[in-house]
Amino acid sequence: MIKSKFIIQIVPVILFGTVSFVGLNGCDRHSTIAQSNSELDRATQQLQKNAEYNLYHTELIEKIKQMGEPAVPKLLPLLQDKKWTVRAQAAYVLGQMGETAKSAAPKLMPLLQDPGEPHPEVRAEAAKALGQMGAAAAPAISSLIADLKNPNSETRYNAAQALGGMGVTAKSAVPELIAKLKDQDPTVSWFATEALGKIGQPSVIALIAALADRNSSIRWGAASALEKIGTPAKAAIPTLTKTLKDSDPEVRVSAASALARMEVKAQIFFPTLTSALRGRDDSAKSQAIETLGEMRQAATPAIPLLLTVLTDPDQSADAHTRTKAAEALAQIGAFTQLIAALKDPAPIVRWRAAYSLGQMRAAAKTAVPALITALKDPQESVRRRAAEALGKMGTEAKTAVPALTAIAKDRDKWESRYAEEALKRIDSAQKAVNKL
Repeated sequence: MIKSKFIIQIVPVILFGTVSFVGLNGCDRHSTIAQSNSELDRATQQLQKNAEYNLYHTELIEKIKQMGEPAVPKLLPLLQDKKWTVRAQAAYVLGQMGETAKSAAPKLMPLLQDPGEPHPEVRAEAAKALGQMGAAAAPAISSLIADLKNPNSETRYNAAQALGGMGVTAKSAVPELIAKLKDQDPTVSWFATEALGKIGQPSVIALIAALADRNSSIRWGAASALEKIGTPAKAAIPTLTKTLKDSDPEVRVSAASALARMEVKAQIFFPTLTSALRGRDDSAKSQAIETLGEMRQAATPAIPLLLTVLTDPDQSADAHTRTKAAEALAQIGAFTQLIAALKDPAPIVRWRAAYSLGQMRAAAKTAVPALITALKDPQESVRRRAAEALGKMGTEAKTAVPALTAIAKDRDKWESRYAEEALKRIDSAQKAVNKL
């Protein structure tokens, strides 16, 4: 039996991202609710005020998110604000809240298209917000499918993006999304590919059929979507294997990349990837390189070809592709080859080698002596990357401290601030180790 006149409750109060536990009696509860509402009012008012000059005020948005569902009614009126920046930010915050803000879905739906909402940024944020609300946004699916046929390409890709965000809930959109793989706007086809991948297994049968389409854009999009689905799309393995002989090099590589994610023996698709490295299609080559990098040590046989792409004096591959080759070599663990590349005659090769070694951080510790030497490279951009790479290696680069200190003191050199930052990172890492 409860004998106390007042029931004492311990409840969490979330104010501006801080959770405190407060004992409340009947009187205190009302004052705390009032305080919470007051804080929420101030936060949304500040959001409205700041939106004019700082569209995405990260700290403020995080505060409002932490307030949870009570914040939704305060944000809804902002969707009708006269300033588009306010409307866009309100839609963005609601999207960040995800299913917590599901009650806002009916108010977001009219914003997906003009004349409901004339500003493209607001329409885009509304679409992304609906996509993050999952099943709660299901009533919008039929409208979004209709929007995929809209003459305005922006409306089409906003719709595809929203449907992708809903995942399997949007499975009824699969046929129309397949059709959008050949959209004249590449942004629409890209979002359609992403959406099909996120819908996942329910789209597999349609994607398998699409691999036989006459249009190469549809075949490429289908293979790319199956790659995103990965193992759950194993039913597509026989058709993807046949697609390795497709007439389009990008389709072939996309099929190989999809198979690589489905635990298929590498000997089946590996020749397609290495063949792309020898070809002249930079898009296919770039995707093949990315897949080889993701394979890690399993792609070791491709190291000589990747080095050819990186160091080719004729520069038959574009700059982006050559950078990807350096990154893939680091992912595979070709440290010896990248260290050797620090002495390549071409400055851009040395730069990429230093950058890639830095991306691998402490795993590339064997490169420290060579990177210290690279701090004296005749090319300033290489020296900067070498300093940056050493900083990323933390305590493993402590032997570089004297050389970095000397550079940091020379304020006439552009790389001095990179050396200073590297020293800070090495020192910070050492202090963390000392605390262990």
